[in-house]
Amino acid sequence: MEQPTIEDLLNFVKSELTAQPVLHRLEEIIQSKTSTAGAASPEEVFTREFLCPVLSRFFYEHVRGTLGFEDSQIACGLGIEGFRGRSAKTLEALGFGFAPARQGKHFYTKDEFVKSTVPKDWGSAQRAAPKQACPDFAIQRPLPFSMIGEVKYFRGRTCERAIKELYDASRQAVFYLGAFGGQYQNACIVIADASEEHFFEQSLQHINFGIRERFGKETGVYLCVIPLH
Repeated sequence: MEQPTIEDLLNFVKSELTAQPVLHRLEEIIQSKTSTAGAASPEEVFTREFLCPVLSRFFYEHVRGTLGFEDSQIACGLGIEGFRGRSAKTLEALGFGFAPARQGKHFYTKDEFVKSTVPKDWGSAQRAAPKQACPDFAIQRPLPFSMIGEVKYFRGRTCERAIKELYDASRQAVFYLGAFGGQYQNACIVIADASEEHFFEQSLQHINFGIRERFGKETGVYLCVIPLH
């Protein structure tokens, strides 16, 4: 049988999450402070409580027969930010096995990378704090493809905001690919569209088609827009 592809994964993720009442449940989790992410950020809660379980189900259940892997092999291929510390047992229970943090230091963070100004510590006499790169999630061998993931929670109300969000997320995805020096072959931007009438997806029509069609195999940077309900 053919090995599952990135497209298969993203189609599964979108199908599963659009079928769930995510917005209501996410708000409940934030209000009750019960997220295993230990945070009140919608983006972090969405990633930990909704996206991660679906990523896990894809490999442990949906394509398990095709892969023929043991649990330990799948866990070795699934990584998520914040794996270390008190949440480790929770993430292990979800089937994730590592933190996708770059081991060496980097020149800047992903947020500094998308700005046009020089970080203040470049001109400081004090020793600069170490800066590392850690995507929201990652997939690696022995799974059939390697990919780093960046998640964005969108609630904007203008086309300009949507395009800027995608532009910055694209630069951050490229930043991660460069930061890890070829360890991952692909990057994925997951947009959790919580805007009214799912404005983000509509805004994509205002982006030049030649730009839109580059998301995917041509650049190795994939886009998955999930309209939340």
